[in-house]
Amino acid sequence: MSRYVFAILCSLWLCVLSSAASAQTKPEVDAGDPVVIVSEKSMARGAKLSITGRVVSATNVPLCGVWVTLDGDSMEEPRKALTDSFGRFAFEGVYANEAYILNVETDRYRFDGQSRLVILQKRDAKVKFVTDL
Repeated sequence: MSRYVFAILCSLWLCVLSSAASAQTKPEVDAGDPVVIVSEKSMARGAKLSITGRVVSATNVPLCGVWVTLDGDSMEEPRKALTDSFGRFAFEGVYANEAYILNVETDRYRFDGQSRLVILQKRDAKVKFVTDL
């Protein structure tokens, strides 16, 4: 995904966050939504957090050997992680108050929602990717 599209997505989502905050409501995020918001309170950018998750089949079987890519505007280049035998992946040392895009890369499986926008604000993020049937 190009950085231009990433910047547009982040700008649109920040507008949604601003309007939700002014209405004194928290945005609801379903586990299958393409956007994951970690907390409503923000921290200084210097705080380092982690994004972890799992990649599983539609029947909840862990998928080993799937590449997950993390990209963000503050990153010089995308980072990649390979899922382990339990389908787990992890990205350590990501910053609070930043938006990141997670993308699952595999030729073997198809995913409903292959990319996720993750906005870290206070806590570590946990993301789950599930294959289509």
